[in-house]
Amino acid sequence: MNVIPLTRGFRRSIEEQNIATNLLADWMEGCALFGEERRLSGSALVGFLVEEEIYDDQDFCWQAIDDGLNELRRRSKLNSGFSLSVSDRHIDRLVPSWQEVPVHSFLLLLTLAQRYDKWTKVMPIDYTLQGHLFEDVTRESLTFQLPDWTIHPTGWTQTHHSMLSTLVADIAGRLGELQGDVRAWTPPAAKDAGLDLLCYRPFPDGHVGVPLLMIQCASGDWNEPGKIKTPDIDIWTKIVTFASTPKRAFATHFCFLRDEFRQVAGMVNGVLLDRYRLLGTKAEHEWASAPLRKKLREWVGARVAKLSELSS
Repeated sequence: MNVIPLTRGFRRSIEEQNIATNLLADWMEGCALFGEERRLSGSALVGFLVEEEIYDDQDFCWQAIDDGLNELRRRSKLNSGFSLSVSDRHIDRLVPSWQEVPVHSFLLLLTLAQRYDKWTKVMPIDYTLQGHLFEDVTRESLTFQLPDWTIHPTGWTQTHHSMLSTLVADIAGRLGELQGDVRAWTPPAAKDAGLDLLCYRPFPDGHVGVPLLMIQCASGDWNEPGKIKTPDIDIWTKIVTFASTPKRAFATHFCFLRDEFRQVAGMVNGVLLDRYRLLGTKAEHEWASAPLRKKLREWVGARVAKLSELSS
């Protein structure tokens, strides 16, 4: 059957719907993107969920599947190069395989990774590489979407591990701002103070006070305690004396329902960059570089091959 194993959160639903719509939609998206067949029918999904004893009644199951299809239909309108199309209770994959859309596949798998209990036992685990690839996706996406802006990587990595004081000096120098007292406001072991990308739009006059985003790229669970409040703007305005306060941005591979997006954006108190904002409004081959797409195919391929092993 053209489906992937059920993820955590598919609770038995008899009199009430006990599956979150965004979770269901992500699973359906994964089934359509990684399945062997290019068409996935709603009736096949209903049959599978009844067979798995998530539902007893097909009509009640259809209510959930229709909500999932409507959410996927909404997502498909956010990106002109979206790889899936929803019509007549079917999901059609518009590309021969997931390999044509490695960015989409990578972002979706990062989300699914948070929902499979067996993920860390079955899949290759390399959080350093995962985080590096996610930063690269975010950087290349924003470089394409904001051509007049400078997107500067700042995150601490195994190959780029300068002291925070050096990073602060670099940022202040780039923006013409004044350095604050790093030692007074951060612990000695601080690496990048939660900052992964600096995104700013310089003006020809070279003056301070430019549009500035300080971005956290979260390749894990967006709801990890404290994560969504990084980088901490209050700390950064102490270690760099900005002429005008910068704004936080939070990049995540998750997708949120419309109302939920507003709530999460309020928690960020800045710019929320979810899966579809990162995918942008163009086909990914128009903005993602060939080297990045190659790396993503390798990462995704090693995990798609093991999806069937995640069955509970």
